[in-house]
Amino acid sequence: MRGGITLTLAGAPARVENSTVIDCDHGYSLPNNSVVRNSSGNAAFGPLLIMPYSHKRGADIELELIPSQETRGDHPLASITGRGHRIRITAAEDGEPATLRPIVVGRVPGGRYTSDNSSEEELRSRHRAHNIVLRNLTPHPVLLTPYAHDGEIHSRGPLTDRGERNQSERLAEP
Repeated sequence: MRGGITLTLAGAPARVENSTVIDCDHGYSLPNNSVVRNSSGNAAFGPLLIMPYSHKRGADIELELIPSQETRGDHPLASITGRGHRIRITAAEDGEPATLRPIVVGRVPGGRYTSDNSSEEELRSRHRAHNIVLRNLTPHPVLLTPYAHDGEIHSRGPLTDRGERNQSERLAEP
């Protein structure tokens, strides 16, 4: 499928429970103030989670990354913009996955969400990730772009912070 649980354009909050999404272009994408619990998916052909709009806020998401039979492409594990999200990603398997995919906080300019002649102010507006709390309990790396600020990041995987005023902590392996 192109998208598993794709509710990002819904007007009301969503509550997603007990769901598994596999082999999609993107697994989960949610509207404001949504909650995800006891749900999982893989990142075989696209991101497990995508929050593509910087005006979205307040999602509370807990997802488990499950292994894939095969994997293709150079996509991220997750792409997160918006503000006030609380996101926790765990892994169903211990050990190093075959393909490490970044969790990107603050969108990297380019692609369908940016025109070639965007101003710096427009880029900041469209790609920002503000006050994100991320708990990455996987070995996958986290990349905080220049558009990520005032976040709280805890990660078992490597962490690169190119943003501003983020608090980060590298967690010990289990």
